[in-house]
Amino acid sequence: MTSGFTRRWRRAGGVLSVLVAGTLTAGALAGCSTGDDTDAKPPAMESVGARVAAEPLLRWRGKWVTWRNVSVDLRAMGTGDILGKVTVEGHTAEVLHVGGGPTLLRGNVDYWRSALGTGSDTESRQFAGAWVELGGGRLWGVDLEDLAPGTLGPRLRDGFPGQASETQGGEGAVSSGGSADTPASPGPPVPGGGAAAAGSGEAMSTGAAGSTPSPWAPATNEAYGLRPPEGVEQDAVRYELPSGRGLGRFWVAARPPHRLLAYTGQDIPGDPEAGPSNVSLTMSPAGAREAKRTYAEMIARLRALPARLRIDYEGPGFLLYDIERAVGCGGACPGAADLSLSVRNTSPRLTGSASARLELYGSSRPFGRERLVGRCVVQLPILPPGGRASRTCRVSSTEIGAVLKEAAADGTLVMWRTSEDLHYGNVSGPSDSAALTETLTAHADAAGW
Repeated sequence: MTSGFTRRWRRAGGVLSVLVAGTLTAGALAGCSTGDDTDAKPPAMESVGARVAAEPLLRWRGKWVTWRNVSVDLRAMGTGDILGKVTVEGHTAEVLHVGGGPTLLRGNVDYWRSALGTGSDTESRQFAGAWVELGGGRLWGVDLEDLAPGTLGPRLRDGFPGQASETQGGEGAVSSGGSADTPASPGPPVPGGGAAAAGSGEAMSTGAAGSTPSPWAPATNEAYGLRPPEGVEQDAVRYELPSGRGLGRFWVAARPPHRLLAYTGQDIPGDPEAGPSNVSLTMSPAGAREAKRTYAEMIARLRALPARLRIDYEGPGFLLYDIERAVGCGGACPGAADLSLSVRNTSPRLTGSASARLELYGSSRPFGRERLVGRCVVQLPILPPGGRASRTCRVSSTEIGAVLKEAAADGTLVMWRTSEDLHYGNVSGPSDSAALTETLTAHADAAGW
């Protein structure tokens, strides 16, 4: 199979040469024009990026893998505002992201059970059916604002500028003729970074002005195992990510207006350390009318938010705590220790609680080997900003008595140590509904929708 460009060249020259082989020389043929020459060259990614940046909205459909199989259908506006759906293992949730602000999800209990994993029934029931703020900001490893036309367009134009991934070692670009798993040898070095796609027959693009070498090299030949996603024009031209920006490629329509069609690869473009793999996404412009309708839907949802939202919290700890120990040995000396946990909520915004698993270790000799003597669990109450609480749990174990007896026999003091593992729960914060609505309205006004 040949590329779209090769097929067009054959229609423009090869077929004509058969018809007039006996009367025209090769030199005469070179001067003929069929009117199809203008689109017979691969499009410059700089111009593709400029068109993407000007789009009011891009519609993204596709999938990737983190520790779950994820599929999405998202509408991304130029400023990074996004509305759509995410499906995890067959269970779907709504997604709403305000550019520069939070990401909100609303799914049923099955979605949250699938998302949170084993042992999450209580939290899944709390989240089910309500808008929940994602504490980590990313949607299954993906920064949603990277999908916005206003972000993606300039990156395409400039070749994803920034620090190359150290793990790529500057050899991240896969040349045509290889695959993401088994990259072929890169082509010859080209000034400005990257390598020409092996066998593409195309030199490195020089950009619109012709003065700055482009990091993009169009590949118009086929490479084993590299195909556009299903439903995408099969003669689309592929552009491997610039060196160090991950393993993947964009697909661009072979014919004018040379729309950006899809992305496939092992990494999220420009962010190879993000975590998602086996990425396959299609994108299509949806126009100003769809952008206006999407903004109206988003604003209606934001206005209907309750005063507070639950948060799927992944951020730094906001409960400052201290642990006190009271270890004793009485009677037959089975031993017991009371562990007291005192907590203060240091967040000015968040309300939350935590379940704390406390472990007690002891050593009868200075710098000697310590051993785990027991553990207990403390359940903290829900604390508002600035709130304080103390809770105590008891560790009862014959190991405590054993450590104390060893220390008494040696005439030494016991070295006690505690470790703690806090699991946050019931975290909530103000929805800031009015402020988010105002922000989104300003974004829509600035875009002219």
